[in-house]
Amino acid sequence: MMQHMKMILLIAIAMSTGTSAFYGTAVSMRPFGSRQVAVCETASQRSGMVMRYAKQDFSRIQKYNKKLQQLAPVYKTARSSTNLNPLTAEKVESILLSKETSDLIAKCNAKLRRKLILKTRNVAWKVGVEVSSEYGVPMTHEELMAHNWEEGKVRKEAKKAKFDAVFAEMDKFQAIKKQRAADKVARQEAFEQRTAERGANPPSFDFTPITDPITAKEGGPELVDKLVAEADSQAADEPAEAIELAGASKSATTAAEAEA
Repeated sequence: MMQHMKMILLIAIAMSTGTSAFYGTAVSMRPFGSRQVAVCETASQRSGMVMRYAKQDFSRIQKYNKKLQQLAPVYKTARSSTNLNPLTAEKVESILLSKETSDLIAKCNAKLRRKLILKTRNVAWKVGVEVSSEYGVPMTHEELMAHNWEEGKVRKEAKKAKFDAVFAEMDKFQAIKKQRAADKVARQEAFEQRTAERGANPPSFDFTPITDPITAKEGGPELVDKLVAEADSQAADEPAEAIELAGASKSATTAAEAEA
């Protein structure tokens, strides 16, 4: 009897696993309290999209909370009842209902966007300000295409103006360069013309030798020869005089030694 029950149980388990594999379901064991129970998941549930907050959404939440902190009441002390920062319609319109905040909310995912819009409407309701239906709503595909088209036109115009300014500077530089080249050609032509004129009319030079004023006088050559001879004789006498002076000093020294 026990063997038959085991066989029936094994057959039932085999049929259940085969059916789940055929129909795309799986059986997983998950903890539930102190017991392990089987939880059936379909293939669509396993691969379905889950609306979670991305890293950018957390950053947008922080930015939105900072805007709410600007509207938060401020008191002198913890027990004071005097609000130094009362909530007014002007502040709500300038901070929460601004285009910057609307664009910030429009960039969030659907779940977070609905949450922030509801929060904004609650704050605006307190001061009696109505929130438009277009607040925080992202643009449709057609609106996005038109918006991108307009932005593209603005960028193209700015780019065209930039390149026009660059080309104008280049044309100005090329004009200056051409003017300098023309001035150089004109200077070269003027130099060649002056050179040609000098070749046609060469300057006259006086090649008469310059005479010495001494030799130009009467009896000058004889006077020059006399002066040269006197200089040579004086140069020849100087060594003899030096020898005589040396001999005289030596004899005087010998005489003094003999007397001693």
